[in-house]
Amino acid sequence: CIYTKFLCITSLHFEFHLSLILFDLFGEIHCNFFCTRSVYSDYYPGLKSYSNKNMSVSTAIKAVDKYVGFHNEKHKRGIIIEPSITFYGGEPFLKFEIIKSVVNYCKSKNFKAKIYATTNGTIINDEIIDFIIENEIHVMFSLDGYKENHDRNRVFANNIPTFELILENIKKIQKKKKKAGKRTIVNV
Repeated sequence: CIYTKFLCITSLHFEFHLSLILFDLFGEIHCNFFCTRSVYSDYYPGLKSYSNKNMSVSTAIKAVDKYVGFHNEKHKRGIIIEPSITFYGGEPFLKFEIIKSVVNYCKSKNFKAKIYATTNGTIINDEIIDFIIENEIHVMFSLDGYKENHDRNRVFANNIPTFELILENIKKIQKKKKKAGKRTIVNV
């Protein structure tokens, strides 16, 4: 299995850091942008590409189970590390149902992993924000510097700029986070 090979490689080469990266790991790259500099774009032929593959919830859960096994093995050997699961690749929140399923599965199994997500921030809505805050997910928003620079490189497929929308969504999540009294980490 791909996830087994990836986790074995990770386990052997990064002795003190073990993290599960979903979506990019399985070659499932869905995005609502057409970034000229993206490693998934035609600008970098042969490196990576967008995909129409669809990961199932069961595949994601199998990856989490395998990761938990590797984490527990390390723990038995005295390596105490905080587990983490990262949703990365394209726009992960296009697969929000899988993210919810994985986070809820971890909670149901009492597996306390830090959850990270890297997002372009354009499809963030109230439901997603509430879930992020409730589960204290660490969110990284992709912005390419100042407005003009960002909008030159990071646009929707129809060439519409995205900076202002992302900025509004960052403000929205920060406001809701503060109101809820949570410490969800937001990076830009």
